[in-house]
Amino acid sequence: MNCNLFGALSLFQACLPSMRARGDGRLIFVTSGAANNRPPGYLASYAASKAALASLVRSIAIEHGKDGIRCNGVHLGPVDGENFRPWIAGLAEQKGISFEKCFNEYLETEFPLRYVPTARECAGTVPYLASDLARVVTGQGISVNGGQWFAMQVGMHADIFVPPGASRHECRPTAGHFPVGPASAGRLLLPGATP
Repeated sequence: MNCNLFGALSLFQACLPSMRARGDGRLIFVTSGAANNRPPGYLASYAASKAALASLVRSIAIEHGKDGIRCNGVHLGPVDGENFRPWIAGLAEQKGISFEKCFNEYLETEFPLRYVPTARECAGTVPYLASDLARVVTGQGISVNGGQWFAMQVGMHADIFVPPGASRHECRPTAGHFPVGPASAGRLLLPGATP
């Protein structure tokens, strides 16, 4: 919370007087899709802090729009790089499969674009939100993640998000998240159903 929420809040409070004086301000907070979507079970604290930041974005937009201040969030998913590839390597080891096989399975089940975006690809959203092209965009959380969280909501679902010891057949639909795997060919698995 100190970094993900209170750091952003402190930055905003420090910038507010000068933005008010100019009658213009553009705040863009980089956050995570975990703020609005069901993350894996081990990310509860992280997701809670990012959800609080998403709420702060909306609150700033509502309270300070009259001051000419716009506030938006960029909601990232996995970004290809130094944190993502070691995570895939650990997942491959846990599953007893090669890195390449695990990486490809992850892409096929999580990303409609079939690749993990780079930091450079994700960064392009920030100058847009800071520009006059986005003059009427405020209070929004823009998902910049290769379609990952959307894919999870509509049915592309990787078994890596099934709780340990459970099969995806035992999972139940929750909060717009439907546990569907490759064997189900995109069908919703209702309780007791078999693919």
